[in-house]
Amino acid sequence: MTARQAKSKSQKGRKGTSGFVSLARADWQLPIDLELVEPLVPDLFGALAEYRLRAKPGSVTVNPLLWTDPPHLRFVNLAALSTPGSGNEIIDPKAMLAFSKRYGLLGKKAVNGTWLLEVESGASAEFLITENSLYGPKEFRDLSNARSQGILKYVWRTGDRRAVEAISRFDEESFEVQVDPDDGALVFNVKNLWTFVCLLLVRDRAAGKTAICANPDCQTPYFLKGRKDQKICEADGCNSWVLRQNALRWLRAKRARENKESEK
Repeated sequence: MTARQAKSKSQKGRKGTSGFVSLARADWQLPIDLELVEPLVPDLFGALAEYRLRAKPGSVTVNPLLWTDPPHLRFVNLAALSTPGSGNEIIDPKAMLAFSKRYGLLGKKAVNGTWLLEVESGASAEFLITENSLYGPKEFRDLSNARSQGILKYVWRTGDRRAVEAISRFDEESFEVQVDPDDGALVFNVKNLWTFVCLLLVRDRAAGKTAICANPDCQTPYFLKGRKDQKICEADGCNSWVLRQNALRWLRAKRARENKESEK
């Protein structure tokens, strides 16, 4: 997403603001020779608990014009593997590998001239909703620091302010701030993908665009609304589901009318 595409204007009258237009620009490098590192690490019950991706440092800056979907939308919809009985889940390694090739690494450690991304299982959104009382600001910050898919799904579903604040905290290395010499806008060069994902989610949630598809069988249920009353995503299967639901409602109403007439 370019600076122009991620533009937002400060709210007038809010204390501490001065009417600046702020822009966010994706400014990190894509990895090269990305691969899944063997072996994958299981937990005590044999379920996948941890894995790593390894790549060579790249020099090509990510190009948002090549994205078919914004990264926060794609990330929350990545397939995840559940750990039975634990409330945890972990992103499918193949899904994470494909995501990282297109958007970059969510986080990385530089080790002996290579980049490493460690992916661990963590609390699912469903577990966070059910066991909400176990989580406070610190626990939500820990999930954000772990680049948890679960906390982003949870924010998407609930808008819990504690979780929103946790993903809205960024260290000084996440940004490089400049002033656009043409229009005086503040430009935030975002230095890593996780920060950019969180920025986009916070922005879209505040704008009322985040939604969950009404189709219970939708494989990518997290979507961004194009209109306020939109209830389903735009996947072909979900459009067909709506048509079936409308047909069933019409049929039930027709039968109810016929039964009512027969009783007269």
